[in-house]
Amino acid sequence: MNTLKSASANYLLDLGLETLHEQSMEWISDIAFWRDEIAFLYALEISKTLKEVPISAKKRLETIENDLVKVAGGDLDSLYDDVTAHERFLNKLLESKREDEESYREKHAELAEKISYFNTHFRKLKREIFDLVKQIKAGRQISKP
Repeated sequence: MNTLKSASANYLLDLGLETLHEQSMEWISDIAFWRDEIAFLYALEISKTLKEVPISAKKRLETIENDLVKVAGGDLDSLYDDVTAHERFLNKLLESKREDEESYREKHAELAEKISYFNTHFRKLKREIFDLVKQIKAGRQISKP
């Protein structure tokens, strides 16, 4: 794992600042999309499905709902703040031509790892929601995660 992390860090050191900027802007776009997805999942799936959930699935749905709230209320805001601060730092770096480029690249690699983790976690959460809703709609026995 350390080898992969190290190789990834070296790869980022070779990229131009414009490429890193584009990647940061893509992350900001991803975060905006994730916010929309969370709102959709919460409003449409969780709220409407809650009325139809059998007693056996209430606990699982509450866990999913709590995770959605945590993701929307904290994780996503924190990621957004980190990425926008990172972009502001890039702007200063480009304007001043300071020697902080290595620090910027290290922070970029750290953010890339955070974004990847969030994306994986969020995909898993969506899969749980979709699976639960499918089971409820089909009237099948609710399986535990």
